Amino acid sequence: AGPRAKDRLRLAGIGVGGMGASDLASLSSHAKVDVVALCDVDENRLAEASKKHPNAKLYRDYRVMLQEMNSEIDAVHVSTPD
Repeated sequence: AGPRAKDRLRLAGIGVGGMGASDLASLSSHAKVDVVALCDVDENRLAEASKKHPNAKLYRDYRVMLQEMNSEIDAVHVSTPD
């Protein structure tokens, strides 16, 4: 894809509760990271993550997210339970 204007990383998070929320907070704290999509099967966890990343599109199915946003995502953070 090559470098874009402003050299920003567009991040998507899959599994955004618990440890996923903590990891997402660390990753998104970088000045050049934009969280563009969030995905979780738990609507409550998704709603909490959305409060911290209001511009991110929300999904409950990662397959739909990846299909719809494939050209808008540079990296994906995945956290799943044991």
